[in-house]
Amino acid sequence: MKSKFDYYIVECEDQTYNVLFHQPTSKIAYISKNIRQDDLICDELDKKLERIPKIRKSIELQHGKGKITMTFMSARTCNLGCRYCFAGKGEYEKKDNKPKYFTYKLYMQGLMRGVETYPEGIKRIGFFGGEPLLNFKEIKKFIPECIQVFHQKRLSIPQMTITTNATLLTEEMIDFFKEYKVKLSLSLDGNKEINDRARKFKCTEHSVYDDVVEKCKMLDRKEISYVIQATINANHINQFKKGDAVHWIQSLEKLNYINISIIPVETMLSDLQIVTEEQLQNLGLFSKELIKYFLDKIQKGDIKKIASLVIMPIIQIAKKEYLRSCTSGRSFIWDTDGKAYPCHMFCNENEFLIGDIEEGINSDKSEFLANIDREEGRHCQKCIAKLVCSVWCKGIQFLSNKDVHEVCKARCVYQIAIVEECVKYLAVLGKNRELSEQFWRNYKRFNEELLDAGYKHRSIE
Repeated sequence: MKSKFDYYIVECEDQTYNVLFHQPTSKIAYISKNIRQDDLICDELDKKLERIPKIRKSIELQHGKGKITMTFMSARTCNLGCRYCFAGKGEYEKKDNKPKYFTYKLYMQGLMRGVETYPEGIKRIGFFGGEPLLNFKEIKKFIPECIQVFHQKRLSIPQMTITTNATLLTEEMIDFFKEYKVKLSLSLDGNKEINDRARKFKCTEHSVYDDVVEKCKMLDRKEISYVIQATINANHINQFKKGDAVHWIQSLEKLNYINISIIPVETMLSDLQIVTEEQLQNLGLFSKELIKYFLDKIQKGDIKKIASLVIMPIIQIAKKEYLRSCTSGRSFIWDTDGKAYPCHMFCNENEFLIGDIEEGINSDKSEFLANIDREEGRHCQKCIAKLVCSVWCKGIQFLSNKDVHEVCKARCVYQIAIVEECVKYLAVLGKNRELSEQFWRNYKRFNEELLDAGYKHRSIE
């Protein structure tokens, strides 16, 4: 794939044509394989496309307007010592001035400050860590009181989510989460061999994989849906051969999750990071195989266990919509000391402090961070994925590169590979009306199942 202004030629290895993709309008044209990027006469193409509506970009976000996501740093510690953890094995560098756990009192103060700042309500409340289940006692006390506050203020109840490694889950916790409709997001990177290379207990050699799988069975018995968060590292793609990505995802499909999030690792550990040219090339092949697998499942009507964020670009391109991916600034997190940050990635970075529970949120700083745009960065301006990228993350980019605009190479390779395959698939659908109608009909069923389970995705209406 090469680019020139807003036009991208995507090579279709298994077709008699290549695809010309016009990013601002999401228009696709079939072109000869002999045409190269330098052959394009962009002025003439622009004239032909000038009357076609462009992708709608999101309006500028304003502090205090609309609904936001509010997260609590429930615990600044963890029972696992995952080797690639951005938070230093869940300990956030053990900042001496930061309490280890969030208290019930602070939960209530943070809630009231959040509702005061965003009077239209809170869209989602999250519990994060470290490992938030280490602080379950305070969470259990808080959630019923939290719901009462929203009832009293006649506001809609926000979706409650908890991000956990799952190893501490008990029957009591599961019953509580079911009663209060708390959505669970569990971490698992693949089969036992892959997962346990990077995800480890701190104080025992016991298998994390075995523990998590057992807890998933407990959730299944209680009929509670959950999401898996999987991180791809070098162990997934070294010596990549055709079929490896499908084999990997199918090893996870033995679990009964409703959705799965997949993202490449960002780490300084040489045995886990994806940095060499060969590794990046393998990651691209892995990603292409993965998206083809999910698109093929939808086409065949197999709508279970689809990675919604992986297939998101095909929806955005088809709908001609801009994806504002990074929520930093239009969401915020309360840390254990009552300080507010745009997201958990920034909790040790004082320059990104946006307020505290006593004084409230700094509106100017919050708005500024919320409206930092992908396209301001030099790498994104000429990228085929710039309007639909879901892996561009201000926090991880700052932690890795000390610059919110300096992209992470592995993430770029992953997203570009997915977008190119989505463009090619849309081109195939464009030549076969029956195939196209079948695909979108099946996608609609998938979307409805997510909504029924309490997870929001994208409508195609």
